[in-house]
Amino acid sequence: MIKLDKTQKTVLVDAHPFSIKDKIGYMFGDIGNNFSFNVVNSFLMIFYTNVLGLTGAQVGVLFITARFVDAFADITVGRLVDNSKLHKIGRFKPWINRMKYPLLISLVLLFVPIVKDWALGARLAYVFITYLAWGIFYSSVNIPYGSMASAISSSPNDKTSLSTFRAMGSALGSAITSYIIPMFMYVGASQKISGNRFFWVVVVCAILGYICYQLTTHMTTERVRTEKSEKVPMGRLVKGMLENKALIILVIVDLILVVNQNLSGTLISYLFNDYFQN
Repeated sequence: MIKLDKTQKTVLVDAHPFSIKDKIGYMFGDIGNNFSFNVVNSFLMIFYTNVLGLTGAQVGVLFITARFVDAFADITVGRLVDNSKLHKIGRFKPWINRMKYPLLISLVLLFVPIVKDWALGARLAYVFITYLAWGIFYSSVNIPYGSMASAISSSPNDKTSLSTFRAMGSALGSAITSYIIPMFMYVGASQKISGNRFFWVVVVCAILGYICYQLTTHMTTERVRTEKSEKVPMGRLVKGMLENKALIILVIVDLILVVNQNLSGTLISYLFNDYFQN
């Protein structure tokens, strides 16, 4: 046992050595994330407008409201994960094991086509509730998944390789959702968009996401177990962040990247469907 400070103590579990199995397993996690995150970014808005009949303004209000909710949800989920019970398989894998189910179910519920026949108020209430739920559930999987790298190995070189394989998984998952899924999602020009086809393709994506998350939790091992002995106040965390200039710059850069990613993913769907009609 290695005592780090007053708030935590760390134990290195005597498990099989870090290997390519951990790297590939960790890579599948971000492939699974893309089957949820990229599918929503690329196809949800055009589903809302072209299938459910909502206006761009209504969807825009929904999305910006969700971002404010996400800001608090992410912090809350992060705190819950950080202070959660340490299980025999680790702290982060149990979160992925549990929360992948509501995440993937909420993903499918986003694309239910029969909602188009409801009254406008009911449609708006449905998309608002399901989209907010999906965002919270996605955080409850993605945050522990991102944190898990530091628990798989204490070696800086191993952590670097995990980061590399995660980037590979992100690129592969993004390629699948950007280049392959549209071939099944769309039928000809934009006026032929089928709500039923969207729904069943998303069901397949949810199944593939489930398989990826299963591979992640079965192929990786949390060797570094940190037991919290004292809770760190939120005020201290916020103060530490505000005093860390490098971290603030990283947050700003990440914010710009995410905004660009969301805009490009959403606009490309309209560009090719409504303008090029191909």
